[in-house]
This record gives sequence, structure tokens and C-alpha cells, in this order.
Amino acid sequence: MNIKYRKVDDDTRPEGYSHYPLLQVYLRNGLNMRPVLGLVDSGACDCIFSASLGEVLGLDVPSGRPHKFAEVMPLLGQTGFFDHYQIVFERFKRKFEINTKENAVVRNKRGHGRGR
Repeated sequence: MNIKYRKVDDDTRPEGYSHYPLLQVYLRNGLNMRPVLGLVDSGACDCIFSASLGEVLGLDVPSGRPHKFAEVMPLLGQTGFFDHYQIVFERFKRKFEINTKENAVVRNKRGHGRGR
């Protein structure tokens, strides 16, 4: 699955926008399901979502173990996302690719990379 980076308004840039690897995912708790646009972040250790989203999904957020994060946008991180999928970033093309473990691209065996 190839996904293009999304153009997002950014007043701090001279061009007025930035490109981000954003992915729409669906979070579910029982029958409650919500779409969420999250930043695919290879440096994030965890997937992070707001408490308000958990409440909308019917979770008892106050009963959970508190942990404060500085990130504003939902993150798709190493645990819970990168450990299930292969992510190939091609920033120069402004796109990224997601593969299941079964369909992971082994670049050296498909004629790409250094090990040909």
C-alpha cells in the first residue's frame, strides 16, 4: 500500500505548508469505532491518542494509569504499529509505503539496495 504525504498548512514555513506522513486509522472499542488521522512517526515509542478520544469510544479513561505526553497529534509508533507493519519512507517522493509482515519488501532480494 503506497500512501502519499499530506500537505498541511504551516505558517512557520516560507511556502506556507509542510508535508507529513499521515494515515487514517479506525480505533474501536466494542461497537464504538472512530476514524483518526495520525502521524506515522518512526521515532515514537508508543501509539498516542487523546483522552477525549478514549472517552468518545466509551473507555473509562480516569481508571487508566496516567502518563503525560508533549505530542499534540495522534502518533502511530513502534509498539502497536511498527511492530506489525513494514513502513518504507520515501520523503524525496513525498510518500510512504505500508506492508504487512507477510508482504514485507526485502529490498536486497528484489534487486534493490546494496546486496544485489
